[in-house]
Amino acid sequence: MKAVLLCGGIGKRMFPITEDKLLLNFLGKPLLRHQIEKMKKAGLSDMVVVANPQNVATIERIAKEVAGIRPRFVVQEKALGIAYAL
Repeated sequence: MKAVLLCGGIGKRMFPITEDKLLLNFLGKPLLRHQIEKMKKAGLSDMVVVANPQNVATIERIAKEVAGIRPRFVVQEKALGIAYAL
């Protein structure tokens, strides 16, 4: 089974926070890392990560810090919603 992480959106409702929500630190590490570790613990190691051009490098770095997963990265060029990302 593969998991899909939708990380390509642009959060606008958390102003004045302008950083992507998934990159915010919580308990010493980014929220994305918490999600990936929980998925790994649940037995999911294959994942597709949908990112945007601005955050793909950071997302790749975070995902590669977690051993034992096989992420595939896809860049969503335009933020046209969740359906477009899938």
